[in-house]
Amino acid sequence: MKQQILNFGKESLIYGLGSLITRFIGLFTLPIFTAYLKPEEYGVLAMLALLTMVAQPVFSLGLSAAMGPSYFERDDPLNKSNAVWTAFAINTVSATVLVLISWLFPVTLGQFVHLSAEHAPLVGLSLTGTGLCILVTSFMQRVQFEKQAMLYVAATFATALTAILVSVITVVYFEWGVKGMVIGQLAGNIATALVFLLIGIKGTKPSVSLVMAKELLRQGLPLVPSFAFLFVLMHANKFILEQQAGLEAVGIYSIGFSFGMAMSVVTGGITTAWFPFFMSYIERQSEARVLFGRIFTYYVFGVGSLTLFFFIVARPAIMLLTDEAYHHAYIVVGLVASANYFSGMYSLFLTGVYYKKEIAIQSAIQGCAVLFSFPLTYFLIVYFGVLGAAVGLSLGHLFLAVFTHIWNLYRQKSYGLIDYEWKRIFLFTIIYLATTVCFLTFENKSLIVNLFLSCLGLVIVIIAVSQLLSRSEITFVPGLRLLKF
Repeated sequence: MKQQILNFGKESLIYGLGSLITRFIGLFTLPIFTAYLKPEEYGVLAMLALLTMVAQPVFSLGLSAAMGPSYFERDDPLNKSNAVWTAFAINTVSATVLVLISWLFPVTLGQFVHLSAEHAPLVGLSLTGTGLCILVTSFMQRVQFEKQAMLYVAATFATALTAILVSVITVVYFEWGVKGMVIGQLAGNIATALVFLLIGIKGTKPSVSLVMAKELLRQGLPLVPSFAFLFVLMHANKFILEQQAGLEAVGIYSIGFSFGMAMSVVTGGITTAWFPFFMSYIERQSEARVLFGRIFTYYVFGVGSLTLFFFIVARPAIMLLTDEAYHHAYIVVGLVASANYFSGMYSLFLTGVYYKKEIAIQSAIQGCAVLFSFPLTYFLIVYFGVLGAAVGLSLGHLFLAVFTHIWNLYRQKSYGLIDYEWKRIFLFTIIYLATTVCFLTFENKSLIVNLFLSCLGLVIVIIAVSQLLSRSEITFVPGLRLLKF
């Protein structure tokens, strides 16, 4: 079991580091682009990003989630090639339709995100890039399914670097402004399509199955509405906050949101590695009962402790890195990190859903999470403003995890049981709640005092969590053995 957990941890670390490096490059080049782009041009980029955020899940037809069960249904090269190339064939049709629509009706599409007719060419370019990404989704997933984390990270890093380099040339040298940024993004999309298409051709045999196509669409199409639910969970609070408290409050929230979303580097790496890991046990589920429960415990302890780090250091970090007008944003950081933490839990609870090919239930679960969280979020924002928006975001993703586990219990005769270590998880939850309440409620404007309290808080949390680990487990983390009472 130890080796299996270490292998999963290694895959997660590779994906996480790859994402971190890409984010760092983007942060490094930010001063260059901000020197050449006007604020309104960044606004155009934000609106284009929103448009692609809507288009990608709709025209992906849910195949990114549907392909996994079909791919792992039989462990033979022909079945896997069928799944990959059949998904590619469907995506080709869908991506072509998207590109045609984007160039036939760019003005209309731009109006949906409040862009004028002069930005119509940018709409076409952005959605063409989205179509290219959709096109090779099945090849990208195949690399992940085969646990080729290093290859995936290397390929995505190379394509991201292409986008940045082309953007620097078009924005700095040619001075094309926002058009240069969009062209740079398109160059990255083209590189992504070419790289993963070559990888797919080399690693699989072209084979399309009509039966497979029907199965993929049957599993995937019911997931399309889930995009709307996830969009509401993640972004609806901003619209409510703007109505109730104004743009200034949204600006403060956005700063804290950006800091807290750094947690997605960790949770994204884990969830990316998790799917091929748990699907590899589809034919030996009896072995997974204890293993998956132990992995969940370590996720709660490890990622939960890292989430507490966001709560603990948020205030001094915001004070050091932002103007005084944004200092209240510290109250958002840990709660946004918590939303990512709970989202990871939700992914860990999906094993039975995928084993039994009941992935369409995700839309119903996400709909229930929205149904419970939306009115609660509205109430919280009305009475607590920025804090209420962040709490609502965190609770919405917690509902995702809770409702999924409730569904698993309802279907336990079919899904089987996983031995979750609820006693230890409950004890960690007490530590988690106590820490969050302390660092959300304590107010002090002194940077020195907040730095001292952050250091003290980190030490206390590390000591407390180390008490939940056994003597053998604590050897995983060098240095903690001295803290075990």
